[in-house]
Amino acid sequence: MNFYEVLDWSVWKTLAKEMKVQIISQLLMYFVSPLKKVSNVRYIDCAQDGIKCQTFEFQIDGEWFVFVPGNTDTILGWDSGVNGLPTTAWHDKLENETEQVKKIIRNYQLKTKDDWTTFLNESTSPLRKKDILPMFVQKTPQPVGTKLIGHFHIITGEFFGQQKIFQTIEQDFQAAFLAPVTFEESLSCEQPATLYKENQFFAKLNANQESYDVYVHQLSSYDELNDQLTNHVFDLLDEDQWEYAIGAGSRKLFRWGNMVSSDTPDQHAYIEQMIESKNMFGLSFQSLAQCFELTDSTCVKGEQWEQTGLTLLDLLPQASYYRSRHSFDRQAKLSPLEYNYRKAIIIRSE
Repeated sequence: MNFYEVLDWSVWKTLAKEMKVQIISQLLMYFVSPLKKVSNVRYIDCAQDGIKCQTFEFQIDGEWFVFVPGNTDTILGWDSGVNGLPTTAWHDKLENETEQVKKIIRNYQLKTKDDWTTFLNESTSPLRKKDILPMFVQKTPQPVGTKLIGHFHIITGEFFGQQKIFQTIEQDFQAAFLAPVTFEESLSCEQPATLYKENQFFAKLNANQESYDVYVHQLSSYDELNDQLTNHVFDLLDEDQWEYAIGAGSRKLFRWGNMVSSDTPDQHAYIEQMIESKNMFGLSFQSLAQCFELTDSTCVKGEQWEQTGLTLLDLLPQASYYRSRHSFDRQAKLSPLEYNYRKAIIIRSE
């Protein structure tokens, strides 16, 4: 068995931790640019929908990545329509008839099981078998045109990170930030999910709502982004790699399984928790109904989707095999409010 064969998940999961530590050390040495700083390498246990993976997370120049083992003959895509999904998921009451929904209903009706099956199959990538190479994948997506410089703590008003760079945007950032006046306000004040000034900064509220991730921003097109990534020896995931990274090739529509009904508060809370949770590789995909995620082609994942009250429709952008109908111009400047991307390093044997 050669070195690359042990990076296939079927072999990787059988290895002792000590062997995995040796392997990850070699991978980081040979596949990460020597100009970049690797730090905080940690062994982690990940699980979702009964699929478990023991792997590693680490930082490259301060950004968190995860090692995702490869997998041969992985089945990707979806052609099963609503089979396996509860009827209540697609028979809920429509509460918000958006223009998006009106167009879908004109085209597909969405009244019968057959209507929903056709719509679902045409909204997902085709069924196929692929070999997936092992890879280092950024844990959370990053707004396009941005570079992370640190974190701003809401309650204390302190910034932690690259102070010299932050000082160049601090005045504009503070003007956009709704600083609480009292300690009590700091506990109850609802901060916006994002703070943004074009060509200055972009800030994203963390899940704990106690701090912002702060980025400097420069408008960028898809082609410019690709050039920047290539210069820094990073890749964008292709559609196959992206689908594997989110769902591990499980034959479920969603990475957490086929639980999509939210008839009770407990079911609704469970689904919300699954959306926010890290997946079986320790990767985060929680914002897929709010923002597009770029791949190595003009095929985008995720969506900008308004909630409608129809459970299956509302959750569809979260599906592992969802393929957006959205298209964009490769030379056009992309807004960080609409587009994310995820850095990766594909581990190739050549």
